[in-house]
This record gives sequence, structure tokens and C-alpha cells, in this order.
Amino acid sequence: MLLALVLAEVLIRLAINVEPSLQIRDPVLGKKFVPGFSGQVWIEEAQRVVDQRFNRDGFRGPDYAHDKPADVRRVAVLGDSMVASVAVDERDTMVGLLQSRLNENSNTCWQVLNYGVAGSGTSQDLLVYRHVAAHYQPDVVVLVYFMGNDFADNSPQLSSRRVYFEVTENDHLKPIEFTARSSAGSVWLNQHSRFYVWQKTALAKLRGKLGARQDYWIFDGQPDARVERAWQLNERIIKQLAVEVSEAGRQFLLVLYPAGEQVSSEQWQRVIDHLPTLGADDPSHFDPDYPRQRLARLAKREGIDLLDLTEAFRQHQGPPLYFNGNGHFTESGNHLAMQQVYAKLQP
Repeated sequence: MLLALVLAEVLIRLAINVEPSLQIRDPVLGKKFVPGFSGQVWIEEAQRVVDQRFNRDGFRGPDYAHDKPADVRRVAVLGDSMVASVAVDERDTMVGLLQSRLNENSNTCWQVLNYGVAGSGTSQDLLVYRHVAAHYQPDVVVLVYFMGNDFADNSPQLSSRRVYFEVTENDHLKPIEFTARSSAGSVWLNQHSRFYVWQKTALAKLRGKLGARQDYWIFDGQPDARVERAWQLNERIIKQLAVEVSEAGRQFLLVLYPAGEQVSSEQWQRVIDHLPTLGADDPSHFDPDYPRQRLARLAKREGIDLLDLTEAFRQHQGPPLYFNGNGHFTESGNHLAMQQVYAKLQP
């Protein structure tokens, strides 16, 4: 068995580009990137090597001092892998592009901090703001809500292995106990064994292909009790973050990133084709615009400043905005997102 494992390790290293895991578990945040990492990493989605840099806190980008200089304005951008955007160079992420654009012909120095974490949800965004981003004294906090999977990622009934909250009877958010322990062996294998990392990725992909896409429930315009509870939880988390940011005297902006399925009719057909695996046989209940309409009602009700990028993405004519049609943003997708956010924030 040992010989077989050694042989598998050698074959994986020779035949496939597999990199050590870029993430570690965190007892407070759930997960983050490897703090202080810097290097070139093969990114399968982009089919190329991409320079990666993670700061001392475990987020993409350089280190910043906690104390903000008097002549500096800071923007903290919270979100998942769509914000981290590790498939493109740091300068080509929405965050990197926004910082460059804000500093063009400006007398103010702008710093835009990237708090995107792959595999996270809005629950983690709330914790990242409380425990990390707030200490950097941001003037503006941008919450990016990706309608492709944030909905399911925030619900313990629709996903697993993340940090979660639940809504109590008196409408408070109560954290669900989260265990972030990893065995010493698992930590070591993540960093040193390409076969170990490859088999975890391969099994996750297989589960994704064979299992039901729980994130598609966000499009159900007639949600049952379980999905409605997930909606109430999502809305409560967004509201809580908006309240905490506003009470600190900071500007809050909720940005809706559309999924490829909401932009392309071809991708939407994949949703319809997948519905039987969810046990949802009536496609008439499902609407690509339902999540953005519901979140718009939330924003209006709670007085939250909202920017929905869906129409801008639908009207785009040019290079692909998503890797593989419904993956992460390409350089073009990040650039279009930046243009929309900049237009909202420009001084």
C-alpha cells in the first residue's frame, strides 16, 4: 500500500499540475488563505500559472498598517472566491482595478482591501468584517453577494463545512458551533502531498456532478419552508452587516454579482435540465430574476444602498465574462464589475 501511494504521488507530480492547498482552516473565520504566501500557482480554471500573494491576515493582496493615514481612504471588499479571483492576476481583480481607477487623477490616496475567501459565504463575511476588516478603519464597506452560490453557502440545511448562523425567535443571529480543527497529518499532507490534494479535489468535483445543485434553490420563486428559512437567514445576515457598518459611521454598499446562469440563456437551460435532481419537476417556479428582485426588496425595506450588476453583464458584448461560461470572472468580468462599482463610488 505504501508503495502504491508513493507511485501515485510520483505519477500525479509528473502528469498533472496540482499545487498545495492555498487555504487553511481558522477557528474564528472558518477558513482563509495561507498567511504570508507568495508564489506562482497553476490555476486549472485559467489554464495557466498565476502569481498569488496573501498578506499576514490570510487575504489576497499586500499588508497594510492597521492605523489608516489621515490622507488615505479605504474600501474593504467582502465576498467569496468571486472577490478573491485567484484565476486572474492581482492587478486584474475587481479590487485591484478599482484601486487603480480610484487613484487616477485623485488628490486622495485610495486603498482597496480584498477580503474575498474561496468557499466562504456571507456568514463568514460578517465575521471577517468584525474580526479583521473593521480594524483597518475602512471608510467604505462593499459586500459582494454572488447569486451563484452564496445563498446555499449561508444555510446549514443546504451546505456543509462552513461557519453558520441561525435566526432565533427574537430575530437575533446566533452562531452555530464550528470546529476548525485539522489533524497534524492533514495539514502536512495539504502542503506536501500533491496526490492528497488531487484526490480531495477530484472527489469534490465528482460529488458536484452526481449530487443536486442546492444553490439552484435561489431561483425558486415559490420557495417551500426549507428554502424560505434559508432566505430569511440570508436576508438577516445582510441586514446585520449593514447595521454594524452603518453604526460605525461607514458607508455600506451591497453589490449583487450575477451567476452565469442569470446572464446566458444557454447556461440557464442547464439549471432547468438539473431541476429533476432537486426533486423540482415544475420549471415554471424557477426564475433567474427572482433572487435579484427579492434582494432589491430587502435593500429598499432596510435602506441599504444596492448595486445590481446583472443588466450590465447581460448587455455586454465582447470577450467572455466567466471562465467556462459559469465559473469565476475572467479579466473582462472583473473589469466590467469594477466599472460598475467605480461609477457608484467615484468621488
